[in-house]
Amino acid sequence: MTNNSLPLPPNTIILGASNCCRLKISDSRIHNASVSGSTAEDIDKLLVTLDKSVDKNCVEGHLWFGYKRRHKNNTDKEIICINMTNALNKVKAEFPNADISIFSILPRKGKGPNFTKCNLTPHSVNMYIEKVCSKDQRLSFVDIWDDFCRPGMGVNPVKTLFDKNDPSGVHVNPEGAKEIVSHIKNFMSIDRLGEYGNTQCGHDGVTISMNIIEPERGPGYWKMNNSVIKTELFKNTFETFWKSWKLNINRFKDKKEFWDLTKTKIKEITITISKKLWLNENEVKNWEHKLENLLENDGTQQNLNKVELKNDIYKYYDQKSEAARIRSKINWYEKGEKSTNYFFRLEQKRGKEKLWSKIKAENGTYKNNINEILGEQLKYYEKLFASGGCNREAGEKLLHNVNKTLSEAEKRLCDSEITKDEIFKAIKLIKKDKSPGEDGITAEFY
Repeated sequence: MTNNSLPLPPNTIILGASNCCRLKISDSRIHNASVSGSTAEDIDKLLVTLDKSVDKNCVEGHLWFGYKRRHKNNTDKEIICINMTNALNKVKAEFPNADISIFSILPRKGKGPNFTKCNLTPHSVNMYIEKVCSKDQRLSFVDIWDDFCRPGMGVNPVKTLFDKNDPSGVHVNPEGAKEIVSHIKNFMSIDRLGEYGNTQCGHDGVTISMNIIEPERGPGYWKMNNSVIKTELFKNTFETFWKSWKLNINRFKDKKEFWDLTKTKIKEITITISKKLWLNENEVKNWEHKLENLLENDGTQQNLNKVELKNDIYKYYDQKSEAARIRSKINWYEKGEKSTNYFFRLEQKRGKEKLWSKIKAENGTYKNNINEILGEQLKYYEKLFASGGCNREAGEKLLHNVNKTLSEAEKRLCDSEITKDEIFKAIKLIKKDKSPGEDGITAEFY
């Protein structure tokens, strides 16, 4: 990293492990105090290795804590979170005036037959670190997980960024090191631009901010969440509703009208139950705060409480991930290996792709208001599908050339009522997690 024009503070420090040691940095303002093989427990050793010339009390000090390895006991997420929290507190105390950015822990490739799969233990730790950073103005979280673990393939690592000769499965190759350096450069030159003056230039820094207003999105396509209809609350509620509602069928002259209204009520019940099942965001934040407090203590009861809280938090984010997956219309995923962030980003991306920001009207002017855009779309399709009369002669000429026609037996079969057996057969042929109509009700419901 040789770009000396970056708006760096007088002292920039990188603390990390083996992957940080692989970074080629020649900028004299950056002090790389990383030690290969270190973990969050070794933070004291890392701090001791710092150059004596580093001014720890510098008001404009900037610190990058790029911890890239997991705890030696890589199966205990709780211990990792505790050690990471302790390391952060020590770094904050050591550099009281510094801004601190924490890079997400990299995925670790598996060994043996699982060589092509990423170990997902660090992912949950990254979620915890991200939450910690969101509550402290001095902390910034830089997520590089998806750069090294291909989101479109579930948990497959980007093998071109890892050292293929490394038995541990975590070391990056030169290309991977360049990827990390690019994130550091991007973070310093874009996110922090304007916060620090360029001491090599005689001009004052200028900060430009832009506020781009996008059209408001309306409600999108609704699709039933199968995790909701599997709950006892939904089953009991629907059973009670159906016992009384099915008695109204004879009040409708057309059974199709009864069924259309039934599907509307099913949708309303599902949405109501879903809202009851979903926890309030503030409740989850309170749970996370309690978990942080419990992590600082020890004891049997505390451990039981930790397990309960963690299960509740994981369950909440699991439901949130499933809902995002459904809205993003992703068909592939494996239980326990889904990326909530990826589903949300994909949902937002597809939402923006479908959103019209402007439309050209018939008079040649552009409309930006969402209501005007909808109005122009409506006028276009009304004109497109408007009836201009029927040319009977042309119709008869077209049909005259049709040689194949239905026999009387085939005609009677097509005109006959649809049987229950045919309905059940059609339902069984529907693929799982698919909704055949515009109502959004999935095959699992039937």
